[in-house]
Formats: sequence, C-alpha cells, structure tokens
Amino acid sequence: SATKGNDSQKWFGAADAEDDNLQRFGVYQCVPADEVPGDEDIFDTMLLCKRKRGTGNVVTKYKVRCVLCGNQMVASAKRGESKTTADMRTHSPAIRCSSLKTNFAVGVLHNMRQRDFDVDAAYLQGVYVDRRVFARAPKYLRRYDERGVEYVWLLLRALYGGPDSGRLWYNTYAHYMMHEETVCPFQRCHFEPCTFVSVIDGEATP
Repeated sequence: SATKGNDSQKWFGAADAEDDNLQRFGVYQCVPADEVPGDEDIFDTMLLCKRKRGTGNVVTKYKVRCVLCGNQMVASAKRGESKTTADMRTHSPAIRCSSLKTNFAVGVLHNMRQRDFDVDAAYLQGVYVDRRVFARAPKYLRRYDERGVEYVWLLLRALYGGPDSGRLWYNTYAHYMMHEETVCPFQRCHFEPCTFVSVIDGEATP
C-alpha cells in the first residue's frame, strides 16, 4: 500500500496538503458522531492516491484527493429513508461543441481578447444550500474529542465523488456570475446554460 512503500512519506505529505486544501475552502465542520440525528446517514470517504507523470514517464507529483463514496449516497436515495438524500438531483450542464465554437467566432469577429483558466479544486467550492450531508473522515484524517468520540464531517461544500458535486459547483458558479459579481455582472443564456453574457456599453460580451 501507499503508506508502507518507499514513497510513504511523500504520500503522507500529499495527504496533509489535501487536508489543508479542505480546510482552506471550509469544506467541512467537525461534529461529534453522537450528535448526528438518527434519521441521517453518515457516508464514508477515502483517500485516492495518484502519481502524476511528466516527460519520460517521470513522476512529477504525488497527488492525494479525498473523495466521497457516492455509491452510498445513491443507495441511500433509493431507500428514501434518510433526510440527507431526500432530493437527489444530479444533472449538471456541459457546454455543447457548437456553442463553444460560436463563442470563439463572436470573439474573433469583435476582436476580443480570449482568455482561458482552470479553477483550482473546483468541486470543493460547490456549496450545499438545501440539505445536510454527514461524512466519516478517512482513517488518516480522523479526529476525536476529549471523550474519545469520533468527529464526523458536516459537509458545507461538496467533495469529489459525490453524485451531485458537479451540479453543486455549477449552481455556485452561476449564482456568483449572476448575483455576486458587481463589477461586470453576467446573464445566463436561455438556450445554453454554460454561456454567460455581460452587456458593456450596449454590446453583449460572452
């Protein structure tokens, strides 16, 4: 296993970095396990380890990601007994190829400067607004209170692996673009939910 091999210290360091990431984004709040209501499920999490490789198949980074066991959430939703998964909507829109090409074409015709970027740990920024989700920390990240009772996580934001994590991220991003962005507010396109348009000096800018 990763914790017993020659690279164990690198994996432990990567796991600590992932925990720092979770705390930086305020992903969870610790709650003693005996305070979780009996009608709500506690889902498992796990740490996934991956070696990222570069030129010549040389390892460039040791990456650890904490993921939620989404299969347990789906099973809970099918049972319909837990408040946690009473409403399991998972659809998250993805941009169509034709829409992407149209946006590029508009930019070229209007001599716009086009920029692209990647959002770091995007799913960890998706906010739960309509329900509570409890998760048990992976073994390496478990903590206990003074009574010896294990802390579980009350998730304030999504984890990778959740069946609705993509939807939560999209809803959070869309809400920011349309309601929280004040310098250059955007409107969502009615026919393409992944395209947002801002009107500047009477002209629409995608």
